[in-house]
Amino acid sequence: ISAWPAGVLARTCLLSALALAARPAEELLREAEAVLAHSPASWHALDAAARANDALGAKDNAARYWLRLAATDTASLELQSS
Repeated sequence: ISAWPAGVLARTCLLSALALAARPAEELLREAEAVLAHSPASWHALDAAARANDALGAKDNAARYWLRLAATDTASLELQSS
């Protein structure tokens, strides 16, 4: 755990707990952005940020997070070549 900066591992676990507890989108987004500040390619944080922005009606912001999330899928030749 100490190898992860600024509690990224703990915050990632918190993201899952917040989502499972159906906490407000604002709260989920705040934690997702805290993780992304230290781990910009975090799949879990990008997914949470995209979903939270969708729930808040911030479709442009959500789209940016969805695109960043798609770019993390290195197994997809289609995504990597676009």
